[in-house]
Amino acid sequence: MLASVLRPIQRAGVWTDGRARQASEASITVVAVVVRGVVVITALASAPVALRTTRDDLAYTTVAVLALLVSCGLCVDALRRARMRARPWGVADLVTCLLSIVVCSSVSSQSTSWMLGHFDMPYAINAASLAAGWTRSMKWSLAISATIAATLVGTAALSDTRTLAVTLSSACNVVLFGVGAAIGAGYLRRLGASFDELHQEMLTATKLLELDRYLMQVHDASTMLRMLADEGTPASTLPALRQQARKESLRLRAYFMKKGAPEPPGSPATLAGVVRAATEGFTDLPLVVHTALAEQVALGQKPALLLLQRAVTTLLYNVRIHANARAVTVHADQEDHEWELTVHDDGVGFEPGPSSFGFGLQEQVFTALQSRGIGVRLDSRPGHGTLVTITGVVNG
Repeated sequence: MLASVLRPIQRAGVWTDGRARQASEASITVVAVVVRGVVVITALASAPVALRTTRDDLAYTTVAVLALLVSCGLCVDALRRARMRARPWGVADLVTCLLSIVVCSSVSSQSTSWMLGHFDMPYAINAASLAAGWTRSMKWSLAISATIAATLVGTAALSDTRTLAVTLSSACNVVLFGVGAAIGAGYLRRLGASFDELHQEMLTATKLLELDRYLMQVHDASTMLRMLADEGTPASTLPALRQQARKESLRLRAYFMKKGAPEPPGSPATLAGVVRAATEGFTDLPLVVHTALAEQVALGQKPALLLLQRAVTTLLYNVRIHANARAVTVHADQEDHEWELTVHDDGVGFEPGPSSFGFGLQEQVFTALQSRGIGVRLDSRPGHGTLVTITGVVNG
């Protein structure tokens, strides 16, 4: 039984829907059961003293046994379900508490039941606190605490006005404990709800990220398939397309087998190496590559290298499909501690803007490179070609 109530708390770190809410309810339940257990043990320990100060042993014993049974039922049900329920045990606990206050006040032969061991006062404070576990509402917790406090004051006023001042103080404690417990329980529930909402947002973001990764993996491959299937594709372009298609098929196979995008043997560690790897397979383009000044330009980590290589490849795909260029120049060099890579074509050009950028330009070039701190600038005009400038820090 105890394992059932602790299991939601133990599993709270395992992200599943609603698990944090379950953990918060289980935490509230554990605290409530422990505190009620302390109250019951204290009442049992003081029972011999309490019985000597009552005028009606039968009535006192009956209501005490009833309170004990209701407390046991409430605790067992809460532990079994890992949460507290209003019906039947929450309501039964409240009714038993009010009945205990009335009976203990009427049968007591002393000035205050609290000082002489009667269980009605600690029971009242505890019942008001536990109400936060099964009401799940600040308004209801306050109403229940006020009802218990009013019952305390009313019975004291009717039975013995000499205890009224002490009872008023105790009634205030009932309200304070009830409100404090409601605030604490509400905080735990809001915390659990926030964790679950964050978890849901994390799942959504992960799905979107995976979708973006998928789109980035298949975008260029789908472009090649379209060009291979297009009867209007020039025959001089087909050998280069077939060579790139073979490389893409191997890369996609590795990706879908959950091995990630493969890194070619001897992955380039310099800017010149990245340019050579990116331009491989574009023999159908009127391509001129200048990398003499970039042979010693060391770049950063391999993820950034691969993103840069893929961005240049995407730019050349766009040139192949859209530019209708007579000359394409890729130039890489270094100035001080910065490197610069340009891809320039003298093709048809276009009017730059987010609406004119496709997925390749927007995601595989701008977003991917800027996420690694690499700058990208695109200049183009209709009829005047396109120039893309990529800049970064050496060893960055």
